[in-house]
Amino acid sequence: MKLKILNIKNIIYKGEIYNLKAPGIYGYFQILKNHDFFISILDKGILTFTDKKINKKITINISIGILKVINNFIIILL
Repeated sequence: MKLKILNIKNIIYKGEIYNLKAPGIYGYFQILKNHDFFISILDKGILTFTDKKINKKITINISIGILKVINNFIIILL
């Protein structure tokens, strides 16, 4: 899957990942390969994903945001 995380100033992350765990407004959820179309509002918490290139878990503290999944592409606006 491809992931792009953006804020108003710059691109925080752009790359290939295996999975993603995110804090939704009703609790944490996970996105895996071939996930169906999905949109969610993100709440304060920790965004966790595994980078495919370096095979390492990455965590990012977030306050709020929006997540969209379509055709194995995830975009997160913070």
